[in-house]
Amino acid sequence: MTYYEKNKQKILDQQKQQYNTPIGKKKAKIQRWKSQGIIDGDFNLLYDAVEKTKNCYICFKLFIKNYDKTLDHDHITGEPRYICCRNCNGNFLRESNRINQYDNKTKK
Repeated sequence: MTYYEKNKQKILDQQKQQYNTPIGKKKAKIQRWKSQGIIDGDFNLLYDAVEKTKNCYICFKLFIKNYDKTLDHDHITGEPRYICCRNCNGNFLRESNRINQYDNKTKK
């Protein structure tokens, strides 16, 4: 039996406890951004900006929970654009896809 198998529950409890700390949450969010292809020179500064943002950049809706915030980014360059609510981010994504489809059809 491996060390992990013997101590699986203890390790999982430690990981869960670490995630619930401010540093653990910050690390997890930055890692998620990187896995989504977001590129930034200073992720710590970006994280602080997201945490301090209280309203959607587009519709100015007040964020009730951090879950409502979305870091919008350019899917080609990976550069962050703005912090908005999930609704505006989804609408922006649909609109930009529609524009790209139109551009592709008119170029032919």
